[in-house]
Amino acid sequence: MNSDSDAFTTYDPKKANPQYKQFKLISVNFKEAALDSPSFRAGINHLDNQISKIERWLLALVSSVKKIPKYAKELQTYCNSFLEHLVPSFLQDGLIDQEYTMQSLQTTLQGLKALWSINLSALNVNSYIIDNLNLIVSKNVSQYKEIRKNFDVYQEKHDRYLELYLATPKTKDAASIMEDAKEFFQVRKDYIHASLDLVVEVATLGNLLDKVLVGLSSDLWKNKRSAFTSGSNASFIKESWLKINRIRGWCDSYSLAIEKLGGDMVLARNQVEESSTHQFQPSSDPNQYKSSLINQKMLDSIDERGVEKHGYLFMKTWTERSSKPIWVRRWAFIKGGVFGLLVLSPSKTFVQETDKIGILLCNVRYTPNEDRRFCFELKTSDLTVVFQAETLIELKSWLKVFQNERNQILQSARENSDSDLFNIASGRYPPIVTEFSSTLQTTMDRELTSSRIAHHSTGQIITPSNLAKHIEKNDKLFSKYVYSQILQIKPPFITDTTKSSILSYSLVKPTHVPTALTANMWGSVNWGIYYLHSAIQDEKAMEPYLIQEDTELIQQQQQRRDGGLFYPNYYPKELIPLDIQMRALFETVIQPGEYCLISYRCIWSANSKQELSGRCFITLNHAYFYMQALGFVTLFKGYVGNMISVEYKLQKQFDLVKMYTIAGVIKMKLFLDDGKAMKLKVNYLIDNKVSDKPKLTREILQAFNKIDEQLEKEKIQQEQYDSNEVEEKDLSSQLTGAPNLTGILKSSSLVKASSKTTSYRTDFTKDYRLIKERRYAVPPKAIFHALLGDNSTILNEQLSFGRVESIIKKPWISTPEGVLKRTFNTIAAYNKKRWVVQISQAIDELHDDEYYVFSHTRSNFKFLIGSVFNVEYKFVMLRTAGDQTRLYSYVRRNYFGTLIFNPFVDWISQTVAANRDFHFNDLLKSSFRELGTHGTVVKSIYIYGKLSHTDDSEEEKDEEQIAKNPPIMRVSFFYVIKVFTKRVMFRIINFLLQLIQIIINAGVLLFRSLRMQTVLLLIIFVSAVFNLFLMGKTTQSYWSVRRANNIAYELLTNDPLMLQRAIYLKDTEELLERGKHDFYTRIKEVTPNLNHLNQLQNSKSCFETFKNNSFVINYKDSTDWDNVYGDDETRNVAKDLKKAHQDVGIRRHKLMVELEILSLIEELIAKAEWRNWLMSEVQRCDYVESTIVSRLVYPNEEGEVESLGDGIDSLLDYCQNCKEEFNNIDLI
Repeated sequence: MNSDSDAFTTYDPKKANPQYKQFKLISVNFKEAALDSPSFRAGINHLDNQISKIERWLLALVSSVKKIPKYAKELQTYCNSFLEHLVPSFLQDGLIDQEYTMQSLQTTLQGLKALWSINLSALNVNSYIIDNLNLIVSKNVSQYKEIRKNFDVYQEKHDRYLELYLATPKTKDAASIMEDAKEFFQVRKDYIHASLDLVVEVATLGNLLDKVLVGLSSDLWKNKRSAFTSGSNASFIKESWLKINRIRGWCDSYSLAIEKLGGDMVLARNQVEESSTHQFQPSSDPNQYKSSLINQKMLDSIDERGVEKHGYLFMKTWTERSSKPIWVRRWAFIKGGVFGLLVLSPSKTFVQETDKIGILLCNVRYTPNEDRRFCFELKTSDLTVVFQAETLIELKSWLKVFQNERNQILQSARENSDSDLFNIASGRYPPIVTEFSSTLQTTMDRELTSSRIAHHSTGQIITPSNLAKHIEKNDKLFSKYVYSQILQIKPPFITDTTKSSILSYSLVKPTHVPTALTANMWGSVNWGIYYLHSAIQDEKAMEPYLIQEDTELIQQQQQRRDGGLFYPNYYPKELIPLDIQMRALFETVIQPGEYCLISYRCIWSANSKQELSGRCFITLNHAYFYMQALGFVTLFKGYVGNMISVEYKLQKQFDLVKMYTIAGVIKMKLFLDDGKAMKLKVNYLIDNKVSDKPKLTREILQAFNKIDEQLEKEKIQQEQYDSNEVEEKDLSSQLTGAPNLTGILKSSSLVKASSKTTSYRTDFTKDYRLIKERRYAVPPKAIFHALLGDNSTILNEQLSFGRVESIIKKPWISTPEGVLKRTFNTIAAYNKKRWVVQISQAIDELHDDEYYVFSHTRSNFKFLIGSVFNVEYKFVMLRTAGDQTRLYSYVRRNYFGTLIFNPFVDWISQTVAANRDFHFNDLLKSSFRELGTHGTVVKSIYIYGKLSHTDDSEEEKDEEQIAKNPPIMRVSFFYVIKVFTKRVMFRIINFLLQLIQIIINAGVLLFRSLRMQTVLLLIIFVSAVFNLFLMGKTTQSYWSVRRANNIAYELLTNDPLMLQRAIYLKDTEELLERGKHDFYTRIKEVTPNLNHLNQLQNSKSCFETFKNNSFVINYKDSTDWDNVYGDDETRNVAKDLKKAHQDVGIRRHKLMVELEILSLIEELIAKAEWRNWLMSEVQRCDYVESTIVSRLVYPNEEGEVESLGDGIDSLLDYCQNCKEEFNNIDLI
């Protein structure tokens, strides 16, 4: 994972198939720390104050906890003293009644003792709680203070060096300035490192405090709740403990989640530090530091295409006490057609803002006459401001971005005369909320901050909103519902005014331009929105009916935006703070007319390895997720129509919720929110989204109120049942023999049903012929849209004859009778020709998700014989138990004429219809597999579409014209014969199968009718099995002997196998013998030549001289080269030949040695083989003698063993010989 991203996906509706985009986890704190933005400084200072307060609070808490035993002991002493005086001993002396009055006092004494003992025991605190709190203060807070101290040192050094570096005069030598830049770069590098260390430490300390404080709450309850499980407060105590237990579950899950993200945090921190180091690396070019070289050409020589920029600039200003100018550091930005500044408040704990000036009002140019380097002037009709950039690159970048933004604005104005961007860039705007206006008192800060401004082009007076007046006006609402609920989310940055920033979103309209509201929550920009825009669905590409617009709410928002709260009266007050926080997080992403309808806290399992803690907001059309963990933040916007269904399962410490979507399943853990309520409400939204008449916000909230009321009733009933359960057990134990009351107490109440009787017709056999009745484990509405939805092709591509070449999509038309119908022509390929086929569809009955009846007619067809006809199908769908559907398929042929062959044509067509029905069933099952098992109705509508319809009269006339002249498709005689043959074969096969079935049934019936015969058959069967077993034993003995005889024969007769392509000693001997024979033969052949040589030798000829001087023949003697050879050429050749001869001798010697070694190795291998083979044979012989021969050897009456046959005798001799050889093997 890089510093900004991780592998998460969102659905992209612009693709035909589900595709997914990554959305990113953003390390906002690291980014802002590296930028050293005002938000970072304000947030760090605010948290430092908060940590100091927490430290003091923890110390006070430890002190208080330590005093509890002392105070408890004093209270115990007082209670004991009181109880001693409650029943003095002298009361037993007779004046007071002992049977009743004294008993009342004694009972009171015992009860108070028990009650006070229980209450005092609740004050006992385990010592390790104190130790944990002390450890936090002494170790972790102290460690933070040390890192904070180091950070303050580096920050002060960084600010001082920066001011000195930028104050360097132009006349200073470039080489010296470059050295100063390198020195300042090292200081900045150390400062960024210290800033990132501080961010990590603050995050670590915050997580540790969460864990310790949740543990503290759990420990204070542990081992004490059992003492308070009875009494009037029992339910409250139980509920509180369950809540604490669930919070402990959240703490454990969140700790595990951030532990998994620890490595990613280190990696992100390192990457941010490396990128910052690279970004601020000073230039090594001396010309980059020379102001004298700057001209317009140099300023334009930058490849900057951006229209947005953020960063620090130094601003020239004055104070009231001095006329000498000072330069102050300000965070500037160009975005959305305006230029503005964000400043750190005088307290340095929150961010303020100045006016935002339209780009078209600004004249920006380089100012070479300033004493400082890299300055530019921003001039309007009202003021002139001089800014200084840190480097030449920054100067060129700011000037270029100004120019790019101006060009973009003018281009948009040329394309659209009513361009909003042009209007915005033509005005000046005060801070969005008065409380966040800059309060800095320098001259230019005051001039850049206004309380009211007249728009440059329209003349309209613009004033900032006043949050204090807004809150005062709605004090009751804010006091009761809003204040305590704000900041349930944990924004990336928290400053002194973060809570006010969030509250301001109930007053003002969000904007794309950075404001102080954004700066006190997100940082210099809303990082979540930046990365979210790339993942937001392009809703314009969606079908129109998918996005619902609540026009009533949109109008109210437009009318009341500037007047404060715009929530309608029916909107629940409890949802207002959640809606405000949703708008604060998602700002401009929220669609007009959207309100938060559902919100819940969760830990979201983004994948199998990571979990993120956050909050989900669901509106009419979208689900907005905000996730935050260990400094990583992400926003996600998803379309509600992509959801299929929601399921939940109650766990011990959380509710496990599974949200099924088109892309897959999202798992969430809900700890403090009701998973059942969330499931019911989200499923209601999903069903409403696919409803034919979807409800809007008002009706949805009314339905949610009913859900809450029903759940509250169920909760009360469950509590009553739990409280009565003990009494019920006692009552049942006392009333022995009385009827069991448990079933009565647990039985559910009857549901009030409507008195109206509904009848659904399913039998149309009077007019049609039934093809098949089937059951599907899918709701009827899912099947209905799968068959007739705008995107469905299951029915339209099915033809009795031929294959459809084109798919037609056409809206439905409503008839005066209330029937939906449509008629269209399509092209079909049949018999290598293209035919026009007319398809007519009509929906006769439509009861949403209960009962559907519709017809599907194909026209017209003509066989070689018979009349012209069309094929009309009728489908009936009826919901049955368990969300199942019973589907009836009917068919009939409508003939246009009466001929004798029509019954035959009808018979052939029925066969075709039956065959097509099997294919139709396969297509339906395939589509159901695609729908899955969750949210089948929603997914069917999403995939196959709704039924679009029109009331256009022209469209109705076109349909009537099409229906008047239906085309005719002529079916060939060969096709009829083919169908007829298939029908006959089908009947034959069906007859054979039925015959086999009858035989099997008869056999089963016969077997069941047997009584005594069955016992006899069983005895016969057992006897047969036993005989087979004995026969098998005899057969086994016979084949064992036969197999042993065959083995012995094979061993005596077969030749051993040798490995080919190898030479052994025996082969060498054969080769030598063969060579000797060939040598004598050769001698005989060359005998005449030898005779000639003998003659030459006898004649003392030239050869004799050669023989005496030859180094081959006389290899032991030395050679006199000078006398034997007369010239140098032949002498050198002879020397080379002699050297080659010597090499041959050496090689022959080596080969002889190797041959000797190989001979020895082969001999050893032969001996080893002999030993191994003998061992194997001896083992086999022992096995044969013990298992086979021993069974065949029986001595006669004289005690002698008779011969067993030649084969067995030879085998025994052979085995004896093998044993003797094995015993003498060491003699070899």
